[in-house]
Amino acid sequence: MSENSPQGDGKTTRQRRGPGFRTRATAFLLAILLGIGSLVCIVSLSNNLTASYTATDGKVLSTETKTRSRINRKQRHRKKRYYSTIEYQLNGVTRTDRVKSGSLMKGITVPVWVQDNTGDVHFHKPKPPEFGHWLLAFAMPIASLYFLRMTFRRGRLVRQ
Repeated sequence: MSENSPQGDGKTTRQRRGPGFRTRATAFLLAILLGIGSLVCIVSLSNNLTASYTATDGKVLSTETKTRSRINRKQRHRKKRYYSTIEYQLNGVTRTDRVKSGSLMKGITVPVWVQDNTGDVHFHKPKPPEFGHWLLAFAMPIASLYFLRMTFRRGRLVRQ
């Protein structure tokens, strides 16, 4: 007998591509993408929560301006970006780093915050996670599980 036999022989078979196959495939793809996105969001949130910073003073050694062009259908837009090379001391070791900044003058001393784990330098004290970060960290896994449930909800065995 064939897999989807019209005769009522009492065998249980699985439909290959019945109605709703595309819907289930789309739901599965959305579940995978949302799952990856939620994983990235949760890791980013946990890194932000566990990061510790050390405040120190840095001296601006040099400044540099780069022009970046952005082109769209209607116009060409140029934007200036300012970078500063900063020298700072951390735990008795002198380090140099290039940081995106506003227009700073050469030779001035500015307060900088250095992340202990990665060594990233910031001019402003980093902020804790905002409401949107928390919302994404909770909503994306729930949405992923919802679409995953939709995937397997109608994929049951059909009795013929």
